Amino acid sequence: MANCYKLLTTILNKDRILNPPLEADKIRAKLQLKAREDFLKSYPDGKVPVNPEEWLATPGGKVIQRWNRNREATSIDAFLGEFCEIFHTPGYWTWNPAKNPDAYSILDGDQTVGECQALARAFRTLATCGNGFGLTFKESEVAEPTRAGGGWYEGRHCMGFVSRHPLAGILNLLPNVYPPGNRLPGTDSRLAELYFWANHKVVPYNGKFYDPSYNKIYDKLEDMSAYQVCEDNNSKTDENVILKIETSNGKPHWMIEFSTKNSQFLRPDPTRKSHLYMGPYHDREEAKVALANLP
Repeated sequence: MANCYKLLTTILNKDRILNPPLEADKIRAKLQLKAREDFLKSYPDGKVPVNPEEWLATPGGKVIQRWNRNREATSIDAFLGEFCEIFHTPGYWTWNPAKNPDAYSILDGDQTVGECQALARAFRTLATCGNGFGLTFKESEVAEPTRAGGGWYEGRHCMGFVSRHPLAGILNLLPNVYPPGNRLPGTDSRLAELYFWANHKVVPYNGKFYDPSYNKIYDKLEDMSAYQVCEDNNSKTDENVILKIETSNGKPHWMIEFSTKNSQFLRPDPTRKSHLYMGPYHDREEAKVALANLP
């Protein structure tokens, strides 16, 4: 596909419009300009490095076209919805923790697989791209999905957390937690609507946190968690262990982390290094009994 956003970023970083976020009606008035005309006016000498027709076919271009057509979309909150309408469509993006492509190749459609940080960077890039190809927000006001930028979350105790997660999955990512039981689940066992995250990345802006993976907006980072991991098992060996977790108000629960062997038995995937889990249990003894029955 075309390298539209990769070229645009190189060029527009030199002479882009870096206005502060405009009021909703001004944003709408600006973005209603035809992208072709807006871009051509920026290069009156006729040396246009990006083909506008190719840009319209890119995932990033499709998001901006949806935004321009939606008269009710007047904020970055609504823009997240337009972004997710495209990237949550099958074929546009698949979650994979082993890959982290750059934002431009994602917006151009050259890369369609990667982790949550990559998709968050793509959302930020589109929000800050200028000249009609994005929302033209200041890069200094839309923070990076990193630790330094404040968009990296690894739980209240920096040990991970568990989020609500639909059974059907998000971006081809299925839940990784099984409901509480007293034996190893079967390979066809039903999963719980939960996902254990070591960390998750989102885009901070104006006191809120924008999550293009879940298509959600949080008032604070902790809002993305259902349970916090609060006791590291400190295990140096690959075996089944019990993790202590807690609700947002500190109520204790427990969860079993399966060994790599059991995790691969339940869901064979040589590319996945993460574990599978079972819980939550309301009582540690209940979790101990289940753990004793595991191979």
